[in-house]
Amino acid sequence: MYKILIILFFNILLSQSINHEPIKNIKENSDIKIEVFIDLQASEIKTFELYYKNSSQDGYFKQNFFSDDNIYFYSNIPSNFVIDKDIYYYILLETKTNILTLPQIDPQLNPFRINVLKEVINNNKYTYENEISNINIISPEYDENVLPENFIISVSYYEYDNLNIDSIKVFLDDIDITSKTNIKQNYLIYIPQKKINTGLHKVKILIPNNENSFYDPVIWMFNIVEKYEKQNFNYFGKIWTDFTGNEIDGLNSSYNTSNFNLTANTEWMNFNLKSRYNSLDNDFEQAKNRYSLRMKNKFLVIDYGDFYPQFDQLSLNGNRVRGVGFNFKSKFIQLNLVKGELNRAIQGSANEAFDLSYSTEYSEEQGQDFNQLNIARSGYAFQNELSGLRMSFGREDKFNWGLNLVKVKDNINSVRSTLKGAIINLDAITNQFSSDQFIDFNNNDFFDPDEDELYLDTKLNGNDGVWDDEQSFSNINEFLVNEVNTVLVGYCIDNPDEVDICDNCYEDSCPIKQNIISIEILEENLDYVLTQVNLFNDLDINLNYLDDNWFSGTPKDNLVLGTDFKVNSNKFKVNGSIAFSTLNDNIWYPVTTKNELDTILDDFEDCYVGRTYSNEFPANYYWLDCIAYDINGIEIPLIYNEIGASLEDFPDPEDLSDLMHFNPVNMIPNIPSFLNDEYDSKFSDILNYPEVAYDFNVRLNYPNQNFYFGIKKVGSEFNSFANSYLQSDTQEKFINNRFKLLNNRMYLSLNWKSINNGLSSEISSSNSDKYDLIISYYPRKNLPNLNLNYGSYDKNSGLYFEEIDNNLGFCDDEAIITENECPNNQWNQNENYGSVINITDNRIITQTNNMSLTLSQNLTFWDTNHNFSLSVFKSDTDDILYRDRILENIDYISPQSTSNNTNFSIKSYINSFLSTDFYFSNSEYTFSNEISSAFQEQDVITTRLGINYNKNKIIEKIGTSIDYASGDGTSPYNQYGLKLLLDLKFSKNLLLNINMRYYNRSIPNDADYKNSIVKANLSYNF
Repeated sequence: MYKILIILFFNILLSQSINHEPIKNIKENSDIKIEVFIDLQASEIKTFELYYKNSSQDGYFKQNFFSDDNIYFYSNIPSNFVIDKDIYYYILLETKTNILTLPQIDPQLNPFRINVLKEVINNNKYTYENEISNINIISPEYDENVLPENFIISVSYYEYDNLNIDSIKVFLDDIDITSKTNIKQNYLIYIPQKKINTGLHKVKILIPNNENSFYDPVIWMFNIVEKYEKQNFNYFGKIWTDFTGNEIDGLNSSYNTSNFNLTANTEWMNFNLKSRYNSLDNDFEQAKNRYSLRMKNKFLVIDYGDFYPQFDQLSLNGNRVRGVGFNFKSKFIQLNLVKGELNRAIQGSANEAFDLSYSTEYSEEQGQDFNQLNIARSGYAFQNELSGLRMSFGREDKFNWGLNLVKVKDNINSVRSTLKGAIINLDAITNQFSSDQFIDFNNNDFFDPDEDELYLDTKLNGNDGVWDDEQSFSNINEFLVNEVNTVLVGYCIDNPDEVDICDNCYEDSCPIKQNIISIEILEENLDYVLTQVNLFNDLDINLNYLDDNWFSGTPKDNLVLGTDFKVNSNKFKVNGSIAFSTLNDNIWYPVTTKNELDTILDDFEDCYVGRTYSNEFPANYYWLDCIAYDINGIEIPLIYNEIGASLEDFPDPEDLSDLMHFNPVNMIPNIPSFLNDEYDSKFSDILNYPEVAYDFNVRLNYPNQNFYFGIKKVGSEFNSFANSYLQSDTQEKFINNRFKLLNNRMYLSLNWKSINNGLSSEISSSNSDKYDLIISYYPRKNLPNLNLNYGSYDKNSGLYFEEIDNNLGFCDDEAIITENECPNNQWNQNENYGSVINITDNRIITQTNNMSLTLSQNLTFWDTNHNFSLSVFKSDTDDILYRDRILENIDYISPQSTSNNTNFSIKSYINSFLSTDFYFSNSEYTFSNEISSAFQEQDVITTRLGINYNKNKIIEKIGTSIDYASGDGTSPYNQYGLKLLLDLKFSKNLLLNINMRYYNRSIPNDADYKNSIVKANLSYNF
């Protein structure tokens, strides 16, 4: 069966491609929609994720991509996150045989960058400036009122490497002050020599990159005032709605979102109100609607509604929270409080609200059997209530030390034990009245006595050895459904080495079927139906509605305690964090009392935890008031070996229940082991606790070298519900070294990363090492830019295991067997004793070599500007164990593969209004070995031609493109598509965007697939 599944999977595998147009600029407080086009020929996607962060973060947030058609995927970075810092992101797509990323080589260190455009108010009009927003404007700030004696210009750009600081120009009120400005490697500062006049002033900074191409000017305004005056109230905002309609493989779907964004600024506080309504929001899933209110000034940020708090990389790292956030920042003390919910409660649908389980039990009081019917809730989800506290001390830009506490606890009362209108399927009871199972040789869903055969007697009170049909039940008004369905329950496969009932199946498998009774009723009618219909034997019926310990999941309590520190300077940055977690997996069990702690490590009710004795206690002795007595009530003198700890030294768990629901039965860590000296207290031992996670990294910045290294480990039992994407039982180490050469025109990067997964289990463990060499060359203007990357990736996973026959043998035929044992050791020796009887080999050892070359060039000819780009990517995966595995198993499917991809694009700017683009791609892919039944090969060619027209009075932009793709090999196909883009500007503030796609895919010996997607956006700015 495994082989069949593998072959079916790879029958649809081809040269996998992923295409994305990087986003360069975005307006602040706007959602960022990352759109990706993939062509996997229906290959199964294992994970498809977007990683993003801002310029002040070390780690990435992670979220999934979504799709309406499994071709065009999208993921939204929320507007709450797009505030005043650059956004970095990369894309990771993993199938069962391949991992694709954008950027292709080392995306974590070389992600895409989005410049966040700052919103500026001038004369009640707002504009967006700072298209190189990776710089940090320190003073004066946008629209700031500044006293003459406090005026200086201070700007930092330490995060950006590709700047030519020798050519930076600084202007004040259009006067060149570059020569009077102190321009350094990471910052610039201008201190005026004389008093500046009062009034409105403008700063403009021109910053070139190493190609001597200037970014758009960084321009902002400020006011010089004799004394501070109260600013006028101003506001601005945006209303927009999105519509998406799809017709995919004959299925139609549509949805829309409506959004509102309002920003208001006052002298003492700035306000931002956002809301989003999604038509797909419903009570059976987590919320898709969003709303938030942020109030912010220099020292304080208050969030209400949906927001994305971050403490550190381990405890709370940007998960959405619906609630209240309070973030106070002073120069040396910071306080961050979060209270809300991670997920809302879901009651479940009426059809899936209850589960039934039926059994026959024995009553000792009545001395007879009775019917037990347990009714439990199902299909629910508890509300996850989150409480978080972070206190940090020191300057955030120098040295900062923080303490973190994050608690996530399920609210038991958030799920109701009953649900109005709930429907119950009585299959737990009626299954016993369904038919016997039969082999349907002719596969017609009927039992034919002359052709089909009985497979298994399952019907209650049926005739043994004879097929019995289901029992019918007369309809009553309370039956919502009363039907019989013939269902497939399995397959009968012939074993050529044995004579059995499946012999007539020969090499093919035969379907095993059964006529199943299905009766559905309203839950409120259950008691009445059971009195009207004889669904049981004549025994009494006990209906047991469970109040807790339901079948669909237990409520949990998770606590994470951690600390972190940061050290920042111009030359180095050090970040470190460590966290410890506890988890109670079932808080339906009550909190342990202080008296119950007495016996947590032993059975002595002596008011001590862990005290042991050398006494030989008599039978039937007992404890009373911490004293041991014999059966006659005489006190037993106690001789202890280990003193233990007095019960009075422990806090009462019930007093701490708001912090942690303590119960040793369901706790991680295991409390008895934790208290019984199984955990050492050395710091090196603490780092290896399974409930501990830590992260440490150092970045060294030198004029021509950046050195970055770190280690991160997450224990096998570390749980952080507020950081759901954190993978447990893993360790990661890395070293990155980047050199600047040839006057900052060449960059050389040497990188190494090692990842170990499954640290606590050899069976599921895997190790990987990745080595990368990256060369980037940016020569003078009019010469091509070059990026050359080489990577080697070694992976080792799985286990080789031999099962040895260690059975003593079998019982002598002449021996009399008593209680399944051979008397007098009358064993015959097992002939296979000590030999290998079974081999499990799931090892995978591969080495993958990747190479990529990218050339890009800006040229001007025929009075037209052109941008050329050429990229070549080659990957080879070698199966190190192939010779050994293929000798062991002729059906072995090797993971070896090759992949070659070439992309070429030309974008031409005919004039300021008209541009064209052309794209060509050729991808080749092979998987496994040619002699394998799973061998696949594919060759795909894709071309696209587009044209865009901009800046018409009403039609702000119109563009169209046609594309064609063909695949040859295992999965041949032809596809052509048409795309139309239209941006209309009806007035200064009213905009309409329409995006339409149509594509037709033809597959030999299959139907044509005609699909379309229509997206529209209508927005109004005020």
